[in-house]
Amino acid sequence: MIFNKFLYPIIYISIAEIVAVFLILILLIVFHLLHLQKNQQHKAYYDQLINIFLSALEKEQPQLAAEVISKIRYPFVFLRVVENIDGKFADASWLKIKEELLEKQLFPLAYRWVNSSNWEKRNFAARCFALYPREKETQYLIQLLKDPIPLIRITIAQCVGALATIPLVKALIETMVKEPESGRYPYRDALLKAEIKIYSWIREQLKRENEPELRLIYLDLLSIRFDSSILEYVHQDLQAESVKLRLKAIQLLLKAPTEETAALLLPFLQDP
Repeated sequence: MIFNKFLYPIIYISIAEIVAVFLILILLIVFHLLHLQKNQQHKAYYDQLINIFLSALEKEQPQLAAEVISKIRYPFVFLRVVENIDGKFADASWLKIKEELLEKQLFPLAYRWVNSSNWEKRNFAARCFALYPREKETQYLIQLLKDPIPLIRITIAQCVGALATIPLVKALIETMVKEPESGRYPYRDALLKAEIKIYSWIREQLKRENEPELRLIYLDLLSIRFDSSILEYVHQDLQAESVKLRLKAIQLLLKAPTEETAALLLPFLQDP
């Protein structure tokens, strides 16, 4: 009797554990099967969209994509297809299709998801804006430049480079100030194709700016499209306390070697 008194609870506990493990295994199998089914549905939808868009482009009949544009089943898959085709086509037929699907389907989602707590949805919004950068979305672009996720900020930096308006460039520079120096390159590179007028604006900011970190960024951006006229503004940086700022000023002076710049640089052979 004493044996049974201790044995029965152990047996009951063991059975309960076996049942729990069995249920967990069943749930894992169900989740796995659902995941496989979802992936298959996404692949089928992706292939369907690719075929429809390519057919419309080959026949130069954008209206063939009208039914697809009118309703999106899987937004993330849809966006991936659009990005894929946009990287391969730039003809008038595709641009017409892209503009219509962005206006009717993707931008409305982007406007809603730009404030989402889900970073993937905010990234979705950023990717939509990157497909077709427009000044009318400036407020959303500036908001996403402040996003805590680096991928989102870098995606929006491409929009800034494409539009290169002063409000957006100002916001980009504010973002760069908060980044470590090694993390500034994607933002810097985004401005490689910006119009000359933006560099004129940056030069004007350099004239008035005294804050070392901002001066460093302005000098770095101006070095993209070097103009010897900026040399007159870097003399003060040769005496800056910031080693990085002194070094950037020296690098700019070396781009235009003259007797004058050589005289300015010689003392730095003794720089600690």
